[in-house]
Amino acid sequence: MFYAKTGNSVDASAYEKALASYEEAVKGLNSTVLSTEKFVLANAIVDIMKQDAGFFTEADYAYTVSTLTEAVNAAPEVTQATSVELTADKASMTAGLTQMISATLSEGANEELIWTSSDETVATVKENGTVAEVQAVKAGTATITATGAMSGVSGSVEITVTGMAYFFGSDVTEDSAFTAETGYGFYNYTYPTAAKGWVNDIYYARELAKTAGTAYVDASNSSVDYLAVNGQVWTELPENSTREEDTITYENTNSFDVAMENGEYTVSVTFYNPTNAAMDVMVKAEDIRRYDYGDHETAQIAQASVGAGQTTTVDFDLALTDGQLTLRFEQDKVAAGYSNAATRTVYVKSVSVDEYKKDNREKTAIYVMGDSTVQTYTNKDTYRTGWGQLLYTLFGELNQETVNETSTGYAYYETEDTVIMNYARDGRSAKSALQEGRLNEVLLGLQEGDYVFLQFAHNDDNQARCNRFLSIADY
Repeated sequence: MFYAKTGNSVDASAYEKALASYEEAVKGLNSTVLSTEKFVLANAIVDIMKQDAGFFTEADYAYTVSTLTEAVNAAPEVTQATSVELTADKASMTAGLTQMISATLSEGANEELIWTSSDETVATVKENGTVAEVQAVKAGTATITATGAMSGVSGSVEITVTGMAYFFGSDVTEDSAFTAETGYGFYNYTYPTAAKGWVNDIYYARELAKTAGTAYVDASNSSVDYLAVNGQVWTELPENSTREEDTITYENTNSFDVAMENGEYTVSVTFYNPTNAAMDVMVKAEDIRRYDYGDHETAQIAQASVGAGQTTTVDFDLALTDGQLTLRFEQDKVAAGYSNAATRTVYVKSVSVDEYKKDNREKTAIYVMGDSTVQTYTNKDTYRTGWGQLLYTLFGELNQETVNETSTGYAYYETEDTVIMNYARDGRSAKSALQEGRLNEVLLGLQEGDYVFLQFAHNDDNQARCNRFLSIADY
């Protein structure tokens, strides 16, 4: 179907007069006032009419004039502000993240506000009436100010930005591969060769091939403010194995790596979804590959459902131990077998990294990690009790009100001057405790003067369980 512009002309003088009256009536009013139905409809119709498609009829013009006239009659007179107060005098943000700032005008005031940033290299501001979105860009300080367009009265908030941010978009090219000089960039993160399988009763899984590159970056589906990354995720179960715990997950995608000092960090990843259907996404970090087996509240270290046309930020805490942060961004869809692994795309806007803020704990803590001989058991009718379950008896009277015992790999005990946290779980080895994120939890909580007791090796020698077994050299 198409429309052809005819030679017939319609008198538009009434529309032009009504448009001029409308623009004069709303001049100086802030967009919050103009967010009611009459003004939203008037603005939408004006946008359509300005396209001048050439097929507007007399009835179209008459309807437009009527709508604009109703909006003019509903428009209040501009009342200047005598004061403008923002949400707070000071605020802290992590680079790469956004925060909404609200302005409150003096009673009855409705004038337009002009939002500005004193340093747009540190923080930018996008206005929408009395509410503005502040985007933190890099570490530093910037002042965000809202000023009455007519009165000149203003209010401001000092934004302190910490951490660092990496913004993604169509500017990511082959030159965006990781280099030692830049200290960040992309790797091709793949498992290209089939598993060797069982050799002398030891299972040899696929080996990771990690080379600097951007092979899975989808430039054709990227935009100036988001990056499309393709990937495949699948599982394989070793031959002759029927136990779910032996399942191994693989992925072919691009990782984003940053060279950083070892320490504890809060990492935030912002996803966008340009499609017309909701998309489940996840982030994988470091060697934490079996997070769902770590008895956490979520199946992945960070996951979310991103609505169509929406932006969502997920964050997680990570203890970095190898001097290089490694992140993968994927759809939360895992195939059974490589042959069933479809290529799926996720859209990433940015990665933010900031210092992890530890809780201030006064008491010395003892962290315990290990296997079934160490863990806490909650079924009191059984004969089992791990030594980690009774360790508190050596440190004075137990505070019964704070005891938290689970049979899934975590227990908390508190005495007069000591806190004991037991992360042990049956069937775990040093390898699985690392991949399940248990060590990550311990490192995040550690403070100066704390102790960590580890008991592994029993399950590490179990060759039949490929996700437990560690060779002596790897151990």
